[in-house]
Order: sequence, then structure tokens, then C-alpha cells
Amino acid sequence: MTTRDDQNQLRDLGATIRRCREATGLTQAELAGRAVIDRSYLCGIESGKRSPTVLVLMRIAQGLGTPPAALLNGGAA
Repeated sequence: MTTRDDQNQLRDLGATIRRCREATGLTQAELAGRAVIDRSYLCGIESGKRSPTVLVLMRIAQGLGTPPAALLNGGAA
């Protein structure tokens, strides 16, 4: 069961990923390709509707050229 706090954290994580992606000038399709995930899955993560596994989060961070911790800290490394 997902709590309200969980939902807020997923929304915040997704917003951070979106900001980082846009800051690097990548489209969702480009980042999804780098992370080896489907674009629709990335869209769900960015919108806070999907919860990425640790491995997926690591691949997204690698695709963005940022440490995974930065994504969990709102973009700050």
C-alpha cells in the first residue's frame, strides 16, 4: 500500500528527474534509450505514477551523468 508520503516522494523524485533531464537537453526518448527503459515507463516515473527499482534509478542517473544520490536529494549532489 502506498501512503501519501510515498506518493509525495515519488512525485518529488519524478520532478527532479524531469528537471535534470531538461537541464541536460535530453528528450524522454533519449534518456529512456540511455537508461535502457521504455519511454512510457520513464514518463510514469517523471509523473510520480511509477516507482523505479534501484537498478533503474542507477541507469537513469548514469544516463543523466549524475550520481544516483543527487536524484534522491532533489538534484543536489
